[in-house]
Amino acid sequence: MSIARVSCIPCLMASLLIAPGAFAFDDSSLTGCYVVSASGQLLGPKVTIDDAGQLAADPQDLVSHGFGYLARVCFDGEGAVPESQAVQNIAGVCEVPFTATGTYGVDATTGIGDATVSATIPEDASLPPGCGLLGVQPGATSSFEFAFLLDGEGCFRVLTLTATTGDTPVPMVAVGEGCPQVLDTAETP
Repeated sequence: MSIARVSCIPCLMASLLIAPGAFAFDDSSLTGCYVVSASGQLLGPKVTIDDAGQLAADPQDLVSHGFGYLARVCFDGEGAVPESQAVQNIAGVCEVPFTATGTYGVDATTGIGDATVSATIPEDASLPPGCGLLGVQPGATSSFEFAFLLDGEGCFRVLTLTATTGDTPVPMVAVGEGCPQVLDTAETP
């Protein structure tokens, strides 16, 4: 008999609702460092190239920009995110490094969790000109909130992502996943 693996989030969520108690989750379900990758769209000012060949932005004309990020996020197993480092690329013109700390929680029945981290761009970060046009500056701090679903196999799926810079929420749509970081343990002679 063949057993089909559930590979879609709605199917997995439905199976969890149908079989309560099939998995038991808690904050210790996330312990250690994970590699997280995600991509999506965010709303920001339109960036163009002017007649002099320079980048220019129109803050009155908001458009959807693609973004992607790769992060190393560490969870302590007790609801804290003691460290995180990431690089985010926005619209192909702005590569932003940041560090973050925060908190998280996991629902015991569903495996759905949420995390809130405060991310800071290093003061000495050398950012491309496109970053300033998109409102990204060295030393800036943003809050990121994301919801995730544990898959019962050690990884999680990013369900939602929201960023807030100052008092301004940045509308984002994202998909991604996180899996435990695997260290190279090869022995050298």
